[in-house]
Amino acid sequence: MRYPFSKEQYLSVQDKLYDAMTDICKEDKIANVEYKLVEKDLLYTPSGDIIMHRKYTANVHNWLEEIEWLKCNIVEELLLCLSYDRICNEFDSPLKGTLRYVNRERYLKLIIYDLFTFREKFSFLIYELFNRQIKIYVDKKVCSNNRVKVIKTLKNLKNTEVSFKKISAGLKIFDIFKENVSWIDEKEYKLICSVVNEFDTNVHVKNLKNIRNAFTHRSNPGIDCSPLRSYEYDEVDQETKQMLSYFDKSIGIKNSKKSRYIVKSSKPLEKEEKFGEIIHDVLEVWKLFMNSLKELLDNVSILKSEVDKFY
Repeated sequence: MRYPFSKEQYLSVQDKLYDAMTDICKEDKIANVEYKLVEKDLLYTPSGDIIMHRKYTANVHNWLEEIEWLKCNIVEELLLCLSYDRICNEFDSPLKGTLRYVNRERYLKLIIYDLFTFREKFSFLIYELFNRQIKIYVDKKVCSNNRVKVIKTLKNLKNTEVSFKKISAGLKIFDIFKENVSWIDEKEYKLICSVVNEFDTNVHVKNLKNIRNAFTHRSNPGIDCSPLRSYEYDEVDQETKQMLSYFDKSIGIKNSKKSRYIVKSSKPLEKEEKFGEIIHDVLEVWKLFMNSLKELLDNVSILKSEVDKFY
């Protein structure tokens, strides 16, 4: 195995990459919320009131730390992706193609994956914030008059079952008064529901979900290039089959009637995407996530109490 580029080429890329990263930082293209969490003593234990009435909210601080670590990863991935895009045209092929179609796309893929990971970790924060009392409807089979019926019944989520989809559904039917969630008032509850709903319905989130699904479950979308092509087959009608059979006989093919004639064509599995459009969606989704996080940290009292200061 041998690295395809020289030491001089590698170091030249690093020099230009650093300069591009410095410039992008100055331009404030990447949304961010910088804050310091309240420091917890190594031997910290929740107060008696917390243990008695809302024990799992003691985990809120840990999940804010988890989100902070992921946030730092995403910011760096964004910085590198934008920087590779900025410098790739300054080099000749094949290095130019490597920077554009390998390095830039590698970080773009990481960002998209991590954005949806951010949404999942955010959901776990909400789960703990509501003391693990969020429930969802599930189908349950019951026997009535010797017949099996399916009814909807409420079910508590286990921590291994938490997902953004389930938390989003559970919040829509949650009642803070019925569940005796006294540490979150109605205004805060509506704000949380609004944020979670926007994380689901935002047009830029939906666009990135399609890209993420292609990366994960199918072939990579063609980003500023042709996507993977695949042969697809369609069975022809009877009249066309007879015509093809006639041509086969004329050139000496035996038993042509038994042949199954099809028309084949090579088609792209995914549509070609523009990097500029995808990165626009990425930056808009990240701005949404950061603005929403800041809004919750500012306005939900239990979250606000975990923040020492904003920078």
